[in-house]
Amino acid sequence: MVTKNLSQASSALKAFGLLAAVSVGALSISPKADAALLFSDTDSFSNVLTELTGAPDLVVDKFNGTGFNVTSVVVSLTASLRSQGTVTNTAAQPQTFRTITQVLSFDIIPGAGAPGVLNPLSPFSSITTIGNVLYTNLAPNTPAAFGPFTASGGDSATYTGSAIAGFLGTGTITFDPFTQIGTTFAGGGGNTANAIQTFADASLTIEYFGDQIPQPPVGTPEPSVLAGLGLMAGLGAMAKRKKA
Repeated sequence: MVTKNLSQASSALKAFGLLAAVSVGALSISPKADAALLFSDTDSFSNVLTELTGAPDLVVDKFNGTGFNVTSVVVSLTASLRSQGTVTNTAAQPQTFRTITQVLSFDIIPGAGAPGVLNPLSPFSSITTIGNVLYTNLAPNTPAAFGPFTASGGDSATYTGSAIAGFLGTGTITFDPFTQIGTTFAGGGGNTANAIQTFADASLTIEYFGDQIPQPPVGTPEPSVLAGLGLMAGLGAMAKRKKA
């Protein structure tokens, strides 16, 4: 009888040991994975006639990072400029001259809701050529085509560490576009006229990278409960031995 009770007690302790192993194993936290894209937002405009003086706005959302560990924020911009139209020789005789359109500035400036660490984005270096045409012996008062010509560019910035705080929460971040386009004539004695227009496209994206903050599994016994189960199993085995 004593042998049987000891066997039952041993089985109870083994069962408890297995339960404890499973429960404690469930409490373990898996290793961190590589930073993943948690959230992104994009705004854009297209075919907008320059010169731009702060509009149209580009507006993207902040990220409410509750439950997530944000490790980096990436702000990126792609843009293009398109020049097209006509030029005219206004002299009484044929003229040879060159016409060039260039980017003097193209800046996306942080506006309302922007954190102080956020820098302007400039997708083009100054001076970037959009279109360049040499007109040879162009007849008087006859418009000649210019373009269309396209120039494309981009810019991006990554923010980490304490700089991330300003990007988190509710609300939006506004970016204001500013452009200056120059048209230059070389030759022709100043006897030229033009009807050239330049149009802008821009797409701005903000991306938040990181990982989820691990949470204990639902329903996992507390350590105190596991200790109580062990004590009960031990008392049960002792009671059976005493009865035997």
